[in-house]
Amino acid sequence: MFGSLSIGATVLRLEDFEAASWVFHSLVLFFVVGFLLFLFTKRWYFARRRIASHKITAEYEPPIGLNPLEMSYLFRRKLSQQDFAAQLVYMAQEGVVHFRKHDGKKVLMPGPKYKGKLKPYEKSILDVLDDHKPVVVAELIDNYETVFSSGDEYVSLNEFVRMDMTAVGYLRKTSVDRYLAVLLRATVLVLTVTVWLPLVASWVYHTFSVGSSDLASVGDVLLSVLYYGGVFFVPALASVVVVKYWQSRSTGRRWIVQPGLHRVWPQIVGYRQFVALSESEKLNFQSKRLKKASATNTLPYAIALGFVKNWRDIVT
Repeated sequence: MFGSLSIGATVLRLEDFEAASWVFHSLVLFFVVGFLLFLFTKRWYFARRRIASHKITAEYEPPIGLNPLEMSYLFRRKLSQQDFAAQLVYMAQEGVVHFRKHDGKKVLMPGPKYKGKLKPYEKSILDVLDDHKPVVVAELIDNYETVFSSGDEYVSLNEFVRMDMTAVGYLRKTSVDRYLAVLLRATVLVLTVTVWLPLVASWVYHTFSVGSSDLASVGDVLLSVLYYGGVFFVPALASVVVVKYWQSRSTGRRWIVQPGLHRVWPQIVGYRQFVALSESEKLNFQSKRLKKASATNTLPYAIALGFVKNWRDIVT
């Protein structure tokens, strides 16, 4: 199927195991696919199942007080207009700003009041409203990047959020090495269960079938493991990059956070699932009042995490 390589020894080919039963290979393949699916979806599945299977008797609060921008940044690398709009809704709920109608358009105004400590990017938003002139929400969202520019100096919303979360000890200063380590571990795991395990399992089955083995055949298997590992390394790595990208959208980019945040990571993933299930009305709330209050409080998070498709109509 893949040819062979000869460097003083014989590389085993899949054709060499013709005596192995196709049923055996099917079972190995079934185990491999099932194991990988479980591995990459278990955190998402169990968090979703745990929340959906219980009656909701109290409101879920965002872990460690994370706001929509911070929550979104843990799951997505690039913040957008949608995240900015979600933060405006959150700030309105906190009393930092308020929405009202002006000349038939929804505008943003400061206040009425807020006693808490503002984030640097929230202060930048308030600076735009500092002269108490109404700002059209739609125009502010479309040009949200200009909110964070001061003269020739410009700091993106992404950078604002990252710097603030790093300063409070949530994020690592650099996460490239952690990300590469995650990719390498996952690639080795994929190669193990999709290439090396079936290869060794076939050799074991073949050995038991013929009733004998020797050191030469063991050496051939080891050489085959190295050979096929090299052949499939790049495809395995590429598949891991794609899977990790989509997995991070549901279970977060855990490699960017400090070890201290790992302790509350199940709550972070669980809160995202709570928001998703609440938005899709798949939760069993104890009362209608609790359901309405939860829908209101989770709205900015639902917008930031991508669960509200008509977010622009709602905000503007």
